[in-house]
Amino acid sequence: MKQKIKIIGKKILSLLSIPVIIGAFVFAHSISQKELCKDILIHFENNEHSFVTNENIIGLLNSKNIHQQKTKLSEIDIQQLERQIEENEWIKNADIYIDANHVLNINILQKEPNIRIQPENDFEDPYYLDNNANKIPYSSQYIPNLPIATVYELSYSSQDLAIKRDLVKIANFLKADTFWSAAITQIVVNRSGQIELTPALGKYTILIGDADRLDYKMNKLFEFLQQGLTTIKWDKYDEIDLRFDKQIVCRNLRGELFSNDPIEKPSQRMITANLIENTQPKEIKTNTTIVSATPVTPKIQKVIPKNIEQKKEEAPKIKATQQVKKNDEVVGKANPIKQEKEIEKVKSKEIVIVKPKEIAVKQESKKNIETPKIEKPKETKKEVTEVKQSKFFNEN
Repeated sequence: MKQKIKIIGKKILSLLSIPVIIGAFVFAHSISQKELCKDILIHFENNEHSFVTNENIIGLLNSKNIHQQKTKLSEIDIQQLERQIEENEWIKNADIYIDANHVLNINILQKEPNIRIQPENDFEDPYYLDNNANKIPYSSQYIPNLPIATVYELSYSSQDLAIKRDLVKIANFLKADTFWSAAITQIVVNRSGQIELTPALGKYTILIGDADRLDYKMNKLFEFLQQGLTTIKWDKYDEIDLRFDKQIVCRNLRGELFSNDPIEKPSQRMITANLIENTQPKEIKTNTTIVSATPVTPKIQKVIPKNIEQKKEEAPKIKATQQVKKNDEVVGKANPIKQEKEIEKVKSKEIVIVKPKEIAVKQESKKNIETPKIEKPKETKKEVTEVKQSKFFNEN
């Protein structure tokens, strides 16, 4: 009996406490609605971007007559305010609440751009793509540092949507790798819908087609840059094609195809042989003169001494000998009578003419042969034809 009375008493107390609790909430709500908004706090979750600033949000709140220390909390419609903030084209989500200190808290999540699209047409402005390939409009207030893709026109078709997703994938790959982010400066979508990469060094383009097996293609390109272009000039090719499996096709300005295949096949050996042959120097069919280093014996000219009158008293004493090499034997010496006649003729004309003759001396002979002292003329420099364009001469 006593237990039943206790149970009934608990039920009555619980019923009486419900109105008290409800009344307390109503009273507290009525008091809070009369309170003013003491402060406004704005927080950006991804503050690395500045598409939207505190000033933009404060301006929006002021346009809705929401001011701190002036606006009552009862006059603030939180849900409507969230929708109005999310109407901003650079804001992805907004979360608003009022805390116990009567402070209006606004948490904002901005849209995250992934790549910048630069259309080549005249009727479309630049824009960005987020990670889901959704379009983000261009903002003159803030320009992020992102990979740039040049396209002609991308619509909302399934094919163009696939291209947009490939561009986002390539941009994520470049941003995740410091080497490729510095090595690749631009992404291009050509008229046929194929994706090309523009390197920072060289005048060639890198054709990847799409973003399928992107890691494999870029690793293959890295090996080619390390091994292939170390022996060939960087400006040799106009295009490097990575679309094929286990090979890289390079096209030069003349349209010739060269292949670099890790697995040499018979069909590829012929291409490789053509590559080696084209890179070897060929004969130059021009008017270029090739200068050789063969020594040239200068011609001995007549020596006419000056001031002969002062040197008349000192007549040159010439002791000339002549030897004739015949069958490796010395035949004899020159006739001294003829030599004296020549000297008298020279004295009469007051001009000394020295005529050197070819002297052949047998190598086995150990005799010292006296030769006339002949004043050697200065060596004349031979005219050398300068070779300006030739593969066989490298300028040091």
